Amino acid sequence: MRYAIVSDIHANLQAWEAVVDDMAGLQIDHIICLGDIVGYGPDPSPVTQAIRKLASVAVVGNHDAAVCGRMDTSLFNDNASEAIAWTKGKLSDDDSRYLRQLPEKARPEGAGFLVVHAEVVEPMAFGYILDEETARVNFAACDDRIIFIGHSHRAGVFMEQPSGEISLHDPYDFCCDAQNRYIINPGSVGDPRSTSIVASYAIYDDLTRDVHFRRIAFDIEAFRANIDATELVSRPFFLRYLEEIALGGAAGAYSIPSVQETDSVPRINLASPKIVVKKKDPFVKVGIGVILVALGAGIWFFSHNTKRSVEKSTAAQKVAGRQSGKTSSSSVVAGEAKNGGLPEVTEQLPVTARFVRISLPRDGYLCLAEVEVYSGGINVALKGKATQSSNISGFSTADKAIDGDISGRYHEQHMTHTQLGTGNWWLLDLGKDYPIDQLVVWNRNEGRNPEEYETLWARLDGYTLQLLDQDKNPVFLRKNNPGKGVRNIVK
Repeated sequence: MRYAIVSDIHANLQAWEAVVDDMAGLQIDHIICLGDIVGYGPDPSPVTQAIRKLASVAVVGNHDAAVCGRMDTSLFNDNASEAIAWTKGKLSDDDSRYLRQLPEKARPEGAGFLVVHAEVVEPMAFGYILDEETARVNFAACDDRIIFIGHSHRAGVFMEQPSGEISLHDPYDFCCDAQNRYIINPGSVGDPRSTSIVASYAIYDDLTRDVHFRRIAFDIEAFRANIDATELVSRPFFLRYLEEIALGGAAGAYSIPSVQETDSVPRINLASPKIVVKKKDPFVKVGIGVILVALGAGIWFFSHNTKRSVEKSTAAQKVAGRQSGKTSSSSVVAGEAKNGGLPEVTEQLPVTARFVRISLPRDGYLCLAEVEVYSGGINVALKGKATQSSNISGFSTADKAIDGDISGRYHEQHMTHTQLGTGNWWLLDLGKDYPIDQLVVWNRNEGRNPEEYETLWARLDGYTLQLLDQDKNPVFLRKNNPGKGVRNIVK
């Protein structure tokens, strides 16, 4: 059986529909919901009804428990409390009855795994599993080898080896070893708490024991319109983040919220500051907006004039250098080289660039599952357009490597693939210059059997990575990048 594991939808109908659409071609047998169907979002009843109809098994989340009277709402922070109070008035009696009867934990029949919203130890205390020691306590509280949890909105995997050693891993596609135990968090469908704003869920195949993490884009503007049409004052993190950027804030300045900001009191120190608007006062909102816009304008004016001053100073230094017949090192600004003002080529990030070029300087296939390009914590590759030297077939378009899907599954067409040849290349145009601080190149990771994996991964081995500026001048070059694995992180 193939199970879709979803969690923390939080009444986000757009994200939920995007995930359901994604499941359509993946041969899903059962949908398992880890709770927090409602809370924060503007469509609690439609999402609850969809889960009632489509999910084979669902467990209760803390927001679900709060809106149907199973949990004391005084345990929630102001953002969550406001959303819960509003949500109660939007649910039908049938919706509330459904949430009220959801179990604390469940073992789907024949599936071989345990599901719970937050923790195994005390499911209705809704504590967080965020580190190895907390994971150890939860592993000890049951005999299950695979446990799926949600709650923190952070996708990842805790693995316990037979020796008792526990390690925490970022989300990646893998096969569960029968000797190990796993606590797996698929991330949040409807309330992403990272600067990569996508709906996250996971697929588990109980025959192959494979786990695949999925990241799906959803209609953020439609979600914004829905929530703006309600009386909800608080905004999910991803909307606050985007609004901060729109008002001129720096992409890296608005940090990912800690769990202290997110939900309930048990086992959590709520000392950190929260972003909360107490009253929906239009004059206050206008005043704050004016201040933020003015602040953004001031920052732009300062940086613009500073840049012009630097450019004037640099130009004067270059003229002086040419007149004297030599160039001083002080005339090199913002990565410019001494050779006629062309950018300097480096092997170190960060650099500012518009184009990403991946090539294979040898005979072979160039296979890419996904290429992520991070600028200030945001994957800007999703905004770009890609081309490549050749296509192996009609479905293997270059843009498959920037569609947000990292599974690399060939038969499901989740990768791009060139024909066999020498010097194959793939080029991504980001549309404008970005300060790039990290790239992640995902390889094809699916074969007919495990013995094929190393051969498939080797197809990308030794690739060359280039970053080019607006004029397609190289600013970054790194050769012989290792491709013998699912992903290669370049920093």
